[in-house]
Amino acid sequence: MRAKGTSNVKFAADVMLGTLAKWLRILGFDTFYSNNIDDNQLLEVAWREKRILLSRDHQLVDGVNPKQALLIESKKMPRQLRQVVGAFHLSNAIALFSRCVDCNVQVVPIEKAAIKDKVPAFVYQNYQEFWICPKCGQIFWPGTHKTHAEKWLVENSILI
Repeated sequence: MRAKGTSNVKFAADVMLGTLAKWLRILGFDTFYSNNIDDNQLLEVAWREKRILLSRDHQLVDGVNPKQALLIESKKMPRQLRQVVGAFHLSNAIALFSRCVDCNVQVVPIEKAAIKDKVPAFVYQNYQEFWICPKCGQIFWPGTHKTHAEKWLVENSILI
């Protein structure tokens, strides 16, 4: 869990951008995403919660103040992520794995002893730092997924 800085920017991603939403959460950005709401409900969430709408739908974005929406130009996720990080100058605000990818809630540190029976024995023996999602209870640790994600982010020019 690495933090460079902080950002108050919050996003609302439309149904076409589920993978982008997941990666924005991995980078530590508050990103609303649901594949169970319609465009009007998404616009309501974005407006009510002061979120920037992210969409590939020209018509949806055209109806929103340009400062509160970004038309995602590419179908390819690495390009989408670069576009969002670049458009909002977020590279210094990245805080990898500081949010639950499922719940979008910030994870919090938890004492190692408190999770002994909740993680595999190998994980408990080999890792010292753990975090938990206060909403769903999922436990996180800096395993190989963190290394792989950082490598992927560097290779795709998202982390420098």
